[in-house]
Amino acid sequence: MIWGENDTALGKELTYGTETYVQDLQIKYIPNFSHWVQQEQSKLVNHYMRDFLRL
Repeated sequence: MIWGENDTALGKELTYGTETYVQDLQIKYIPNFSHWVQQEQSKLVNHYMRDFLRL
């Protein structure tokens, strides 16, 4: 899961406890960015996705 820490629509606290329902969950929080991290930080999001898919 990739989450912008400054998301005003869906707060970071909504991610708490998700590991109970998702096996091997990885969460990457991106500070200083909002709900639209895939547009605002596309290179970083792509990097996180590539790293995850290589596992």
